[in-house]
Amino acid sequence: MPVRIKTDFMKYLFSLSLLLIAFFTHAQVSFTAGGLKIGIDKKGFVTELSNTGDHQNYLSKDTIAPLMTLISGGKKQYPTSMTYAAGAKKINLIFDAAGVAISVKVTVKSNHLVFEITDAKIELQNSATSCR
Repeated sequence: MPVRIKTDFMKYLFSLSLLLIAFFTHAQVSFTAGGLKIGIDKKGFVTELSNTGDHQNYLSKDTIAPLMTLISGGKKQYPTSMTYAAGAKKINLIFDAAGVAISVKVTVKSNHLVFEITDAKIELQNSATSCR
């Protein structure tokens, strides 16, 4: 009997650790609406634009595809990291060079996706200013 309890407890711990890893490490997120599947990596770049019917990825492999490009001081800034909060359905893009964080709400509709900027924070010398 003690061996069974120990085995069940180990299975529980293993399952819990996998769940926590999946929750906190969104290396890639994907959204599907209608026949479109879009994948976004941990740096905020689109990695997939697929037709769910034929599973063909139509994203060009020889070009970069950031979800969003920020123009600061006349220069293009690409996101350096992306996190996804599944509960809030929000993507957070960080632009390290510009010191900017942008929150984007993702809404999945039956035949399209909606990406809506909900917040932008500019960090200036360790103080944050929010723009809405």
